[in-house]
Amino acid sequence: MTEEHERTGNCFESAANFVVDQCMFDRQDCIYILVHGEVQGQGHLKGVTFGHAWVEFQGPGGSRVHDPEQGMWDMPRDLYYALAGIDHRPAHQNVYRYTAMETFAQMRDNEHYGPWDLVTATGL
Repeated sequence: MTEEHERTGNCFESAANFVVDQCMFDRQDCIYILVHGEVQGQGHLKGVTFGHAWVEFQGPGGSRVHDPEQGMWDMPRDLYYALAGIDHRPAHQNVYRYTAMETFAQMRDNEHYGPWDLVTATGL
């Protein structure tokens, strides 16, 4: 984590704001996808699942992740999913992806940053 980065404890707001900032003037062709998903805790939270938000995009070498809340920039998606304990099989993922247009619409319609569709096993 860099000195400039300060965790706010609100990943849904941080990730949504990143997409809004990057896609404000190019919503239809924006490369960033907002993602809400169920992740596995680490350390003292090992074994606990909870909702989290991050941003995915296509970059050099394939799918990449930016996690504004964790201060992680441009990480390969496969590595991020392994660290977060997300099952790579699509049928087993509790993950929802939103284009920039969908992000703006969800924020407008729900009047909050999310989660909008995500329901986790623990309710967290």
